[in-house]
Amino acid sequence: MTDLKISVAPILHERGAKLPVDQWIKVPASFIVDGSEETIEVHLAGTLTNTGNSFVFSGTVTAEVPVQCHRCLRTFVLPVQVNAVEEFRRRPPGTEPPEDTEDAVDKEADAYSFAGTTVDFEHLVREYLVLAMPIKTVCSPECRGICRQCGQELNTGDCQCQDEDIDPRFAMLSELLDKMKDK
Repeated sequence: MTDLKISVAPILHERGAKLPVDQWIKVPASFIVDGSEETIEVHLAGTLTNTGNSFVFSGTVTAEVPVQCHRCLRTFVLPVQVNAVEEFRRRPPGTEPPEDTEDAVDKEADAYSFAGTTVDFEHLVREYLVLAMPIKTVCSPECRGICRQCGQELNTGDCQCQDEDIDPRFAMLSELLDKMKDK
C-alpha cells in the first residue's frame, strides 16, 4: 500500500554503521483511522543502525490525522508524533513469512523481519500511529458538544432546551419541590 522501503545496502556489512532516515510518504487516512477518504503525509525520521545481527531504527513517526470530535462531531486535524525504537531482523534467504500473518512481523523474535537489502517500514509506521491515536478525540478541552435533545452544537451558541435530566430516584423530591413553589 505504501512505499516506505529503505535500502540498508550502504550499512549492510559494517557493524555499528548508521543510516539517517528522513522520508515523507502520502498515505490514505484510512491507513490510520477508519472512515476517512483524505490523503495525509507521514514523516519518518531517525537513524537505522547495523547491530551485526539486525538493524535497529530509532526515531519518530509524525502525521496530521483528520478525525471527528466525539463531542461536537466536527472534523479536525489531530497532530500525532510518536517515538519509535524497533528491531528489524533479516530472514534467511528462501524463507517467507506465513501467509496468515503480517509480512514484516517476526512474532518469535519480537522484531520486524525483512528479506534482501530493503527494510519495509509500513507495518512499523501503521502500528505506531494507530497505537498513538486517542480512544476518544476532542477538538478542544473546552468543547461543549451537542445538545442531547435538539442536536444544536453548543460551541456556536446555547439552545432553548430545558435540561431536565433528573435521576428517577429523586423524581418524587422534584415533584414535592414543585408543589412547594406553587404554595
